[in-house]
Amino acid sequence: TPCNKEASKLYFITEDAFREDRKALLIGKIPRNDSCDFQACSINNLTPPIRVIENKNRCTRISDCVTVITKTGRRPHLVVRMVQSIKDTFGYDLRVIAYDDGPNDYSAEVWDRIKEHPLLQYFVADKPDIGISRGRNLALKQVKTKYFMLADDDNMFGNYSNISKLVDILDNTDTTLVAAQFAGALKFAGTLQFKRQGDDRVLLKESGLCHGDLEEWGCEQCDLTSNIFMAKTQHILETGGWSHELKITEHVDFFVKLKANKRKVAYCRDVKVKNAKPSKSGVYKELRSNVERKHNMFHRFNNRYDINIVKGFLYCRMTKKGAPSCRMLEYKRKTC
Repeated sequence: TPCNKEASKLYFITEDAFREDRKALLIGKIPRNDSCDFQACSINNLTPPIRVIENKNRCTRISDCVTVITKTGRRPHLVVRMVQSIKDTFGYDLRVIAYDDGPNDYSAEVWDRIKEHPLLQYFVADKPDIGISRGRNLALKQVKTKYFMLADDDNMFGNYSNISKLVDILDNTDTTLVAAQFAGALKFAGTLQFKRQGDDRVLLKESGLCHGDLEEWGCEQCDLTSNIFMAKTQHILETGGWSHELKITEHVDFFVKLKANKRKVAYCRDVKVKNAKPSKSGVYKELRSNVERKHNMFHRFNNRYDINIVKGFLYCRMTKKGAPSCRMLEYKRKTC
């Protein structure tokens, strides 16, 4: 059934004076003791605790165990910048696989810059705008190592990026995925719960709330993290990776699928990666700022899980004055 876009609203609420103790007040708009009686509710509380395991095949050289993948769109200069930050930080090369879904009309000079990095495999898709999900899946299929690290093209690694800790957790636990944190941002990781609120079917993203600890590493077990993580390649392939029909707004869907498959997710706030966003321009800006496109993707996501509200904290960042600022997302559709 087609959705009535006029009846759909996307709200962003800025809380400049946000504090941790206020989070419960905002989340409290959804009752904690309500019932959940639709199909997606079956994934609530599915994930068992993370266990330490015996592993006789531990990683001895990170470059032999980890491949970085990224999806880009006409921003090869950012991919090259990220690759250089890896080499400058760690002193060794990691293989990086990039998929670009922009038109393949780059100059010889651009390709020469790409070729300066022999471990960078740069693919251009057969057709433009294949989307984040398909691009990441194409990159993932090229991975030959047991672990991969997902990064965005505008990410940069530094001396705060202790990725060996992420490898150690994957080597020694039954965790599928362990995430880092974006430098300068507040904690993004949290839980995912489907809930019934009156006549509404709600997906609640409770940022800042996790349900377990990895005491040996000082990390936490969560349902949802930011999109900077290391994961076991085979586990992600087995769960289907990212959903192709979601060209954007794929983030939560990816983690819901992991939870539905009882895959375990960890988050380490002391491993950081910088998100050095450049100014948006041209085709990239047009695609990212297309409101109708975002509504379309949200409708597809909501229809997949038979929900009509997605509610929760989208992102938190420290302001120049040192106070945290968060955007709260409420996406509601009454006619789909």
